[in-house]
Amino acid sequence: METPNRYRCKTHINQPLLILFVFTKEQVIPLMAAVAIGMVTKQTFILVCLAMTYIYISQKVKGRFPKAYVKHKLWSYGFILTNQSKSIANPVKRTYHR
Repeated sequence: METPNRYRCKTHINQPLLILFVFTKEQVIPLMAAVAIGMVTKQTFILVCLAMTYIYISQKVKGRFPKAYVKHKLWSYGFILTNQSKSIANPVKRTYHR
């Protein structure tokens, strides 16, 4: 039995902070934004369903692939453009010469 004055540490160092005891900040922000926008546009149910779908897909991607995988794929297909430099190759150009 734990004493009420004892500080409880996280079990893992990288464990995310929980909001509302079960949701992380990455899950709460889209849901609250969907509710807020849905109340203004009177489309709350549709936007909450879209937010829940986004949360489900993002959790699957986060569990399966490393961090920034989607951003790298978007960059490699040319959707995210960066300034040309010597160390960053142009993703739109497919042939490279040294």
